[in-house]
Amino acid sequence: MNRHLVTFLIVAACSMLAAGAVSAHHGVAGYGAGNPQKITGVVTEFEFINPHAIIHLDVKDEQGKVVNWQGEMTSPNHLVRAGIPWTKDTLKPGDQITMIGLVAKNGSPSMRVQKVLRANGEEIKQGEDN
Repeated sequence: MNRHLVTFLIVAACSMLAAGAVSAHHGVAGYGAGNPQKITGVVTEFEFINPHAIIHLDVKDEQGKVVNWQGEMTSPNHLVRAGIPWTKDTLKPGDQITMIGLVAKNGSPSMRVQKVLRANGEEIKQGEDN
């Protein structure tokens, strides 16, 4: 095979692989761009996983019914480098917290978390660009 053809095929294959990885990240388009909402509840699970850490929170609605909310955060790598070092144990089941962020446009109990507050009001920093 001609050396230029082999080079072209390698470059084309690498470009297709890179394009797939880039398009796989969904961003925050599914969350509202309006005013941040505040919800308070009890942590049921904290997933310290890629690509985004996830907080599961039981929240009582206006009728007293418990709704399980999901709070999507930034990546664990970013959280580890934040003002305090985050770990898989930063939030534990039973912790009461407040999440502040943008809620899902589709009405599901989900939000892009901008701030996390402990029961005493202390903010658990996420870094500069949540």
